[in-house]
Amino acid sequence: MAVLSSTLQSRARWRNLARQAVDLIFETDSSGHIVMLEPKSWLDHNTSDLVGQHITALWDNNWRFQCASSYTRHVVQTEAASGDVFQALLSCEPNWNAQGQFSGTLGTLVIIPDGVLPSTSEEAATDAWHPPLLPGETHFLDSVIDALRQTILPHIALVSAATNLFELLDCEGALLGDLDLQNVMVPTAVERLKVLHGPAAFPREISTLLESDGPSGETGTARILRKPYDILLTRENIRSRGRIALMLWRTRPWTTADAQAATTICKMFAAYVELDGVHRHLLQTSPFDVTTGLLTWQGFTESVVRRMPRLDREHLAATMMVVRVEGLSSISETRGFEIEEEALSQSVALLSNAVRPSDVMARLSSNVFVFWLDGGDRFAAAERAERITAHGVPIIVDPPIHLAAHIGLVCREPGMTDTPEMFLERALQALNDVPGQDRLWCFSHEAP
Repeated sequence: MAVLSSTLQSRARWRNLARQAVDLIFETDSSGHIVMLEPKSWLDHNTSDLVGQHITALWDNNWRFQCASSYTRHVVQTEAASGDVFQALLSCEPNWNAQGQFSGTLGTLVIIPDGVLPSTSEEAATDAWHPPLLPGETHFLDSVIDALRQTILPHIALVSAATNLFELLDCEGALLGDLDLQNVMVPTAVERLKVLHGPAAFPREISTLLESDGPSGETGTARILRKPYDILLTRENIRSRGRIALMLWRTRPWTTADAQAATTICKMFAAYVELDGVHRHLLQTSPFDVTTGLLTWQGFTESVVRRMPRLDREHLAATMMVVRVEGLSSISETRGFEIEEEALSQSVALLSNAVRPSDVMARLSSNVFVFWLDGGDRFAAAERAERITAHGVPIIVDPPIHLAAHIGLVCREPGMTDTPEMFLERALQALNDVPGQDRLWCFSHEAP
């Protein structure tokens, strides 16, 4: 009896000592049902009510617990009696009897009140869960930045980068905002975040959260638990223009490093949109394209309008020629943006040499250029169009690229009162008619 009493006292001392380091000690039988829990209260639950239940009653997630397996610092999600959800670290070892048969499990749970510590155990590396990001990892930035740099249009680049982030964090997500990504210079009056990119259908828990989003001035990162989803919502202000946000959700818990990654990416998106807004403002107010040095449509129009009175006095015709270099804007998809920039530079040089120095040349879009040829009647314009389209636009890189050129033309006779915008509309219509006529260049049918 003395030996038995000493053994029981020793076991009690070890339990008291373990309770100083962990929040819950448990023991199960061979079928996984709880036979012992310490202390008597766990997250406001009476632990005596849990005895006899399966061990998975202690946590709530989609992970399948293996009774005869070892786990070290494994992240689980557990719920208090009040309904609050916490994350905890599970560590346990199987117990074997003298005959070498599995007799149960001994383990502990430690509550993590703020974030989740990443596991470095061997078990975590082989677990079916997607491994969490570790503090200091930057490979997620490489994928997102590459997506931003490889796409010219900012609103498409953000969608591509967000999709890469969702895949990296092994979650579903949405890009939100109360601004127009295609025209960030115009402030919007939207009071709630709207979906800029996301799944075709949102889970009910996510839809409810979207409908209850706070006022537009609210920023920062929030972690929201809505069964069965663990949700990260991070929001940043776009300087004087609105907000942009990332909402990420999955059924397993987020780590602190994951939340930091989402916050960093959202701030990067905000800075990207701000810089795009500045760039667009420069483009809208400057008469020159900052990439090529050519005139913008605004500068082109001002130059053409100044020339019209002289053409009328001297009874000279003029021609507007719109050139589209096919495939120029998609080179980055197969060859990278460095080759695309070189192709743009060579295209501009070739087209500039195809007209006189006194003619006006401007860039309308990524692969469309417009010319104003003073004194160019139909015959002279047709000769130049034929010369440009006959040889196309060869790009001297390794390996070389050959791009086709299509042209739409419209003539202006002396005394006409049409504006440059009217001529551009007719020239673009002629350009769009080129493929249907199986030709490389075409005059507007509305021209005199």
